[in-house]
Amino acid sequence: EISNSTQYTSDFLAKITANSVNGKGLLINNDQTQTTDELVRIDGTAGKTALSITGNTNLNPNSVSGGALTIGNDQTQTSGELVLINGTPGQTTLSVGGGKTNLNPNSAAGGALTIGNDQTQTSGDLVRIEGTNGQTALKISDGNLEIVRNGTIEGTLDVYGDATATQFITSSD
Repeated sequence: EISNSTQYTSDFLAKITANSVNGKGLLINNDQTQTTDELVRIDGTAGKTALSITGNTNLNPNSVSGGALTIGNDQTQTSGELVLINGTPGQTTLSVGGGKTNLNPNSAAGGALTIGNDQTQTSGDLVRIEGTNGQTALKISDGNLEIVRNGTIEGTLDVYGDATATQFITSSD
């Protein structure tokens, strides 16, 4: 146990310097089958950083049921982002290399996915979906599709169902 009975205001209470080119500065291991609670727990102060990591981070749950990272909030969130990822413009900030991505806002007001750009877009696509030829790349299985501004469709458009209120204007270009 490392403890300090007086208020600690400078540098670090405990510091481990591995001094090793091979890494492996700290290992926390449980040689028993863990059945409850956390192996490591960090209790911080609300609104302050409880854990700061410099360098790459690898999370491997070593579990067939997944669970490498769970982010939650025990308080009722009233503002801000629960997760904020700051990247570099022009670089990939988040990449999902495999598996499915599920978004469920659990909200009657919707809002599962909002895509915006704080910069004035001068070129390129804000959203691009690359599928496989002959396969559905975007499907809306329930609900409506609303396009508020202009749109361009290249290729064939098949309309099924009640198309009585549909107006098509073909371009002479």
